[in-house]
Amino acid sequence: MALALFISSLNLAPQLVTTAAAIAGFVLLMYGVHLGWLVFYDSDPDGPPS
Repeated sequence: MALALFISSLNLAPQLVTTAAAIAGFVLLMYGVHLGWLVFYDSDPDGPPS
């Protein structure tokens, strides 16, 4: 995402392409946060209840 915004600031690629790349990077970042939440914070305990 940061790379796409940097390239956009230097006018090395069309704005639509860099905007789409930044949005895709943000979506991937949010997907990683979602997976991390499921793995580390919202896990069900394994085994019988005590």
